[in-house]
Amino acid sequence: MQELHSAFASCTSRLSIFAAVFIGGSFLAPAMAFADCVTFGGVISCDTTAPNPYTTTVGAGNSAAGDNITVNVGAGAQIAVGDMNGISLRNGAVITISGGGLVSATAVSTLGNYNTGGNAIEVNNNGTVTIEQGGAATCPWVAEQC
Repeated sequence: MQELHSAFASCTSRLSIFAAVFIGGSFLAPAMAFADCVTFGGVISCDTTAPNPYTTTVGAGNSAAGDNITVNVGAGAQIAVGDMNGISLRNGAVITISGGGLVSATAVSTLGNYNTGGNAIEVNNNGTVTIEQGGAATCPWVAEQC
């Protein structure tokens, strides 16, 4: 009986350790948003790591997951999308495009997440967008929507 109890305790201990490593590790490790844009907490940092340019919208758009998010587009990093928004966040967004960084959208028909078109950058309320010298946000095909 003692042997059975020891085997059970050993198995339980291994399961507890596995669960702690698996579950705890998933909370502590940074979540990957994209290959060149990494999310850690409420900050998305984009750099020149491949693929560069990144070709999908960064941010959660018009949802609570898009609130109070910071996006940093580093020097040389590019977010270049087609018929969609480049960066789309909701309230309290802080977006910085460093010198040499680019956010570009070549949208032609999308309504975007706010029904205002395929903007390079879109936020809802109380957002701050800083484009440093040498950085850019462009909509080369439909300038009136940028």
